[in-house]
Amino acid sequence: MLLKNYFVANSCNQIKDTLFGYASSDKIINNTNKNSIQKGYDIKNKIISKSNNEIDENNEYMSNLPSDVIIGIARYLNVNDFYNFSRTCKKLYSTFFCSSIWYNYLKIDYPEAFKAISISNNLYDTYRYFDTNTLIAKNMAIAEMGKNWRLNEEGCAILTDTCWFDINGEFKYVTNGTYIVKCVIKIENVSGGLVGLEISAKYEGSEEPYKFSMSRICYENLKGIGYQPLTCFKIKVNNPSLYTKVKIQIFNKKCYWKYGFSIKSIILKKTE
Repeated sequence: MLLKNYFVANSCNQIKDTLFGYASSDKIINNTNKNSIQKGYDIKNKIISKSNNEIDENNEYMSNLPSDVIIGIARYLNVNDFYNFSRTCKKLYSTFFCSSIWYNYLKIDYPEAFKAISISNNLYDTYRYFDTNTLIAKNMAIAEMGKNWRLNEEGCAILTDTCWFDINGEFKYVTNGTYIVKCVIKIENVSGGLVGLEISAKYEGSEEPYKFSMSRICYENLKGIGYQPLTCFKIKVNNPSLYTKVKIQIFNKKCYWKYGFSIKSIILKKTE
C-alpha cells in the first residue's frame, strides 16, 4: 500500500523514464546480466501499461528491480522522499546506504564541503555528519527578521533591538546517539536584556525538552570577545525511526528590550 501511494503521489513519470533509460542503455548491457536486463524491460512494460490508479498492490514490482535501476530512481528524489521510497520494501531498503546514492546527494546539497571530502564507502555517514553538524543563522526562523534583525555578508544574524526574542532552528535526519548542543554567538560590550535567555532542544517523540538558561556569569564571560561557542547541554536522541528531527529554540518572551546580540550558527555535534 505504501508503494502504491508513492506511485500515485508522484505520477510515476520520472520512475517510468528511469526504468526505460536503464532498460535500454548500454550501461545496463555491460554491467548487468541478461536476466536483470529482461527484468528491467518486463517491469518497465508492466508499470507503463497501468495508469496511476491501476497499480496492483499485490505485485512486487520494485522487489525485482536491479540495483542500478533503484540508484537511477534515487537521482530524481530528495533525501526525505528517498527515505520514504526506501521503506516500501526490503529490497529498496537494502540499497539505502549505497555510496553512489549519497555521493549524488552530497554533491547537490553540500557542494562546497563535497570538494573537500575524501570519497569513501561510508558516504551516508558523511552526509549525516554535514546535515547534523552546523545550522547557520540564515537558515533559522528568527522572529522579526528584517525589522529588528538583519543578516550580514557572512550570514550571521545581528540583533538591533527587540522585545520578543525567538530563534528557531531545525536539524533534519538526525540518527540516534548523544549530541552536544552549542550556539555560536556574540555579545557586544554595550548590550542588555540578555541574561536569562532560554535555550531548549527537543527531538520528535521526546517527552520533555532539554533546557539551558544564560546566567549572569555566562553573560559577563561572553561580553566583548567576538563569536564564541556557548555549550548548552547534551541531548540523547532515542527514536525508533531511522532518523528524526531535532528542534532548537533560543527565546526570552519577557517584556523588556534586548540588544547587542548576534548569532552565527547552532552546532549539533555527535559524541558517541
